[in-house]
Amino acid sequence: MRFILIVITLGLAACTPKGVDAPIAEPELPGLGSNHSTQMTAQECVKSGGLVVGDIGDGRVHSAGYLCDNGEVPLGTIVPIQGQPMATEGAVCCGG
Repeated sequence: MRFILIVITLGLAACTPKGVDAPIAEPELPGLGSNHSTQMTAQECVKSGGLVVGDIGDGRVHSAGYLCDNGEVPLGTIVPIQGQPMATEGAVCCGG
């Protein structure tokens, strides 16, 4: 019986992760890469002359290399206002 408990304990110890992955730094989160570091509401985007571009579900607008239709990097990432509608897949603000 003792042998079985020792084997189980060693087996469980061998299955535990060896290290803990560091949490994702905020600039590496989707839509918050170096080109998307500014956060703004949809209203702030429109007031600054920008256009809100929603993601169609493939994550394209959140990739660090994404360029708007005008060929420029997005002005920022759209953040929701509590109680207001928000694109399910997120959105970015592109310059006009």
